[in-house]
Amino acid sequence: MAGEEKRRHVRLPIVVECAVDGISGQGAMRLSDLSLSGCYVDTATSVALGSTVAIAAVLKDQPVVLTGLVVHSQPRIGFGVQFEALPADVVSVIQQFLG
Repeated sequence: MAGEEKRRHVRLPIVVECAVDGISGQGAMRLSDLSLSGCYVDTATSVALGSTVAIAAVLKDQPVVLTGLVVHSQPRIGFGVQFEALPADVVSVIQQFLG
């Protein structure tokens, strides 16, 4: 069905500065929503659909690296990531952050 929601978890709107491995000097980047299964990164930098990314952020004073696959990309706006095999400690930090 067109427009059907594909997310497994509800995403929480947030504003958290982040950095994406391999992308630097391209201006501000921030997580604008987060769930246990993915996130959205606001950035003017284009990232190719299907790319694997590692996103460094700080959640609840805990540094984390969120790794996943770019499943949605909007040039000059941002991209959506589906997490892949996050370590248990990172999942725990996300759960605490989402409260």
